[in-house]
Amino acid sequence: MIACTYYFSPAVCEYQEMFRKNVAPGLLILAFIALLALWQWLSQQGELDAAALVSDIRSYTRSMTPLAIAACLVPVYLLLLHLMFPLTVLVAVTGLLFGPWVGFLYAGLGTLLFSATSFWLGDVIGRDALFRLGGQRLHTVSRYLSARGVRVIFLISLLPIAPFAFTNMLAGASHIRFRDYMLGSAAGLLPGVAVVTLLGGELGAVLEHGGTLDWILFALAAAGILALFFAFRRWIRLRSGVDGSP
Repeated sequence: MIACTYYFSPAVCEYQEMFRKNVAPGLLILAFIALLALWQWLSQQGELDAAALVSDIRSYTRSMTPLAIAACLVPVYLLLLHLMFPLTVLVAVTGLLFGPWVGFLYAGLGTLLFSATSFWLGDVIGRDALFRLGGQRLHTVSRYLSARGVRVIFLISLLPIAPFAFTNMLAGASHIRFRDYMLGSAAGLLPGVAVVTLLGGELGAVLEHGGTLDWILFALAAAGILALFFAFRRWIRLRSGVDGSP
């Protein structure tokens, strides 16, 4: 909370921190359910035929080989993630289009290749330039990177300490061993990728074949899974002593 206390009183900063850790995840889950309800309502009114769009894209990709799909999808991941596009949205769309299992393979491949390329980019750019771009938050990450082990990379990949791309580039600039970096990144990122692709794949199935009851059950299941995932990340943060605030 260093940046916060520079501008506001400690009480305001404590409230902000409490909101971010305890209230924001619940609001995100509620917003997710509201978006699903809006999507379903628009589809029923004929304003949005998402099911037909998903079905058409899935039919088209079935005519492609897995290698061809990966060759098309990986550059999209690399480009969008380097432009700071939200990883969660990209992974969810991958699960939506390709299903939970195949989607997980594509999303995992794209995510890990992005981790590798951004690590290399950070090594080229250097730490000082990254601090000028990323600000105070990257100094927090840099302190954790001083341990230079698989465990610290796992924690930084799992917990939202700093923007994904900047974290990877800072790891490259810190001269961490590439093997340790990739092992920690895979362990920290792939569980979240699996959860999001599962939800995206189930959303695709509900779009194509589901009725109102299926939508309700999916929304409840999605809210439960997201709540468990947020709770797991919070437990990891408390156990590790990692604070997401700068």
